[in-house]
Amino acid sequence: PLLSTLSPPNGLLMPTAIRRRLNVLVYSDVGVSTAALHHCLATLQRLLRHSHAVQTVTAMQLASAPWEDTCGLLVIPGGRDLPYCEALAGEAVMRISRYVREAGGRYLGLCAGAYFAARRVRFEAGRPGYEVIGPR
Repeated sequence: PLLSTLSPPNGLLMPTAIRRRLNVLVYSDVGVSTAALHHCLATLQRLLRHSHAVQTVTAMQLASAPWEDTCGLLVIPGGRDLPYCEALAGEAVMRISRYVREAGGRYLGLCAGAYFAARRVRFEAGRPGYEVIGPR
């Protein structure tokens, strides 16, 4: 279940009273679909409100704020991935990558959020108006 995957990174199960409450950070900046963000936040808040603080986060915060140590899950919801690539380029991408690859952080990419995390995207090749192909 999702809640058990969001337990503290050391794998120890602690009583709720002394367990650190981890944040679920949901990207809510350039490129995010308003509808996707709304549904993502509503669902996560309904499912996790008793165990996690579900909060929105901007590209600037991902690049400069100290979020990694208190983040149980970073969510990039649906929208348009090329604006994500532009807004999160540089420090934010490096920190997200370190969070996942080196610190064992958890990342959930939904639709364009999954594209953003990919090295290369190939979607609807040859279909005008829908085609998305290229490195990320």
